[in-house]
Amino acid sequence: MKRRLGSALLTVWLLLGALSVTAYAGATETDSFLPGYTLTGDGAADMISIALAQEGRTGAEFGYDDQWCAYFISDCARIAGQTPAIPPHGTCTYLYQRILNAGGTITTNDPKPGDICFINWKGGTRMSHVELVYRVEDGLIYTVGGNTGGGDTYQVRKVALHAPIDESCILTIVRPDYGRTAAENENIQPTQPPQPEIYTVYYNSDGGTGLPENQKKTEDIPLKLSEKIPEKEGYRFLGWTTRKGTWYNPGDFYDQNYNVNLYANWEFIPTEPPAPPETVPETIPETVPETIPETIPETVPETISETVPETIPETVPEAKPEWHEKEDKTVWSGWVFFLALIAHWLMLCLPL
Repeated sequence: MKRRLGSALLTVWLLLGALSVTAYAGATETDSFLPGYTLTGDGAADMISIALAQEGRTGAEFGYDDQWCAYFISDCARIAGQTPAIPPHGTCTYLYQRILNAGGTITTNDPKPGDICFINWKGGTRMSHVELVYRVEDGLIYTVGGNTGGGDTYQVRKVALHAPIDESCILTIVRPDYGRTAAENENIQPTQPPQPEIYTVYYNSDGGTGLPENQKKTEDIPLKLSEKIPEKEGYRFLGWTTRKGTWYNPGDFYDQNYNVNLYANWEFIPTEPPAPPETVPETIPETVPETIPETIPETVPETISETVPETIPETVPEAKPEWHEKEDKTVWSGWVFFLALIAHWLMLCLPL
């Protein structure tokens, strides 16, 4: 029973894997291509005619929902009837290997129109972009490709010309075996394509805490960034940025094929002044009457009776000033002297 269950699960897993690989390798938007091209039966010329007729169109206009430079070359091959020479695939490394397996040859030192040019814009060693050579003149290589021409997302990037392309960005150029038939590919034993590279997204908190763990990104597969938000006392988190200033929010998708350091951006939160105390009673006594009796006597009459007589006399003798007493004595002395003088005069005047 366990053996049957294991076999069933293995079968389902293989089927799902095959379906996912088929969908990834065979995504196509050929119905969205503009018809201003001419098919002559010459594989290289037809590829160039189809690609140049799409100049300026964006990923959104085609309907691509992923990085689409390899899809664009694959769809040009479908329309031109050259899938035996250019077996379609959505990633650069797999497309490169398929073209070689289908009889393609490396022509980096002697490119011709219709060759497939694999590129790394940063001058690295990984195949991160692919375009079609449409002209070679005076040693200069002119290419046309999709998912390029500026823009931060695959929806707004477009089909653009590089006239000429910077040769320092070219990794290798392959000449497809144009005119090859599907029957010729039946007996080819495909070699194992190179394994996709793994890149790392590093998070730097700039003094914060709660930093997300570093994440691993598989080549050509967009990575959803961690939704965890770091914290920093006194600051508000704004988002992540690269050294070049590209902004990412938690949960955004990172679709670049190289290691990257994401730095936390913070906004300082001004400190607010302390709020005034809600109530004043913390420094003022609860009730005033409780403190007054400690310094004021309970009744006033008790303190007054100590210095004021209990009874007040009914009459108060009139007081004479001291000068009045002296005046009375002076008057009486004058009268006595006057009477004595009269008596002496009478004694002298009257006869005995």
